[in-house]
Amino acid sequence: MNNQDLKPIILQYQSHSASGIEQIFTQFSRLIYYYANRIGDEDASQELTLFLLELLKSMDVAQFETNKTDSLQRYISVSIRNKYTALAVEYQKRDALTAELDEFTGSERINCDDRIEILSGLSAIHSKQRAVIILRYYYGYSDAEIAKYMNISRQAVGKLRNKGLQHLKVILSEK
Repeated sequence: MNNQDLKPIILQYQSHSASGIEQIFTQFSRLIYYYANRIGDEDASQELTLFLLELLKSMDVAQFETNKTDSLQRYISVSIRNKYTALAVEYQKRDALTAELDEFTGSERINCDDRIEILSGLSAIHSKQRAVIILRYYYGYSDAEIAKYMNISRQAVGKLRNKGLQHLKVILSEK
């Protein structure tokens, strides 16, 4: 689809008319599904589609000439690729954190009662250890990021996390 065809459809969509959005979605759906399959998560397709809709709503199409070039299509394709890259990193971090948490808890799924026990156990350990564990496992920060935030060394973060996890295991095994 060239700029001459694509630009009026985007302008229509931006003026709250959904008449041409099917054409745009058809144009980019293969790319979206390709990237979603590479990520390997069902939600990735929805996130990329939502990104496309938000991009179309917010982009300034006036900066693209109305001619027979495909610069507008290439811009949208590159934007989708960049979003895919960011999502892939996000999903990798999430999967790594899930695996770490599974290793810590010894199970693949944590039920509600276990979560309550873990939270009550967290309240029983030292505040710095608790902060490190929460920042690491709940918010997904790396040791380096936590070290910078808490103004301590990365090695100190590792020691606090390990001691905190040991205390937490002892507390949870007593219950």
